[in-house]
Amino acid sequence: MSELPLPTLDELTTPFWEGCKEGRLLVQQCPKTEQLIFPPQYRSPWAPALKPLWTQVSGRGTLWSAAQPHPPLVEPFAGLAPYNIVVVALAENPQIRMVGNVIATPGGAINTVDWEQLRPGLPLQVEFQRTAIDVGKDSEQWWFPRWRILEE
Repeated sequence: MSELPLPTLDELTTPFWEGCKEGRLLVQQCPKTEQLIFPPQYRSPWAPALKPLWTQVSGRGTLWSAAQPHPPLVEPFAGLAPYNIVVVALAENPQIRMVGNVIATPGGAINTVDWEQLRPGLPLQVEFQRTAIDVGKDSEQWWFPRWRILEE
């Protein structure tokens, strides 16, 4: 059982996390301009009177940036170091970027990818990874977007 910090789950973010649970990568879209929006917003930046709609994207992107944390780190991440943290530019709009981790295999740990493989422009595909999070006497299941390298 992992003791990862819980993501924020509220009116604004619930559709994103529900999409992850269903295996769908969702971002918001302006109903007027059709521009994609991420992170989630209550109002469209291009049409502030309108509430953004949720839309599914392909889950493909490219590696924009990467970092490799080293100890000292907070638990439970300290036991995984060194691992990768990446910023992924989505294929539909490279200005939309998501933070995550690259994994080597479906369900793999975030420390299983060789650091030397991670370079800007590397094609990636989202993979949803179920993780149990300890919330006291109960536990919750969360599906986190992780990224796998697409073979070129």
